[in-house]
Amino acid sequence: MKSRQALSRALVAASGFAALSDELRAQITEELNVSSLASLSEVGGSLVDTTAKANFRALEKRFGNGVPDMARAMAAAAAVALSLALRSGEAQLEVNGEPVRLTPEEVIITNTPLDLRLPCNGHGSHRESGTHRGRGPGRRLRAGRGRHVRR
Repeated sequence: MKSRQALSRALVAASGFAALSDELRAQITEELNVSSLASLSEVGGSLVDTTAKANFRALEKRFGNGVPDMARAMAAAAAVALSLALRSGEAQLEVNGEPVRLTPEEVIITNTPLDLRLPCNGHGSHRESGTHRGRGPGRRLRAGRGRHVRR
């Protein structure tokens, strides 16, 4: 009898994953205690959501009153492509029909991890389901049956 519940899936980023036999995949699935294996490319190949925003202080020095146009162009640009280009030193954007070169200091790149967890029940994640039903110390305090401890 298994003592732990299996996760729904594991994402694999290995280059030879597609060539694995079904027998080897089954063994990996059992060892990892997951229901299935999937390639990372099935979730778009990325585990982060990338956004790009204008660094107004840095842009103001170069563009003055043109900063709002720069900010709109950055918001409309593909953030992942902009981030990759900036890693090599500089990127190019089209602003009002003209190409403009940007440096990494002029763009704020934010990478936010994607939430790839699947809910364990119909109420969201296990953490949310406990508070959703009014469980926990907060419920006892509201009913006057608990102690409030200050730390």
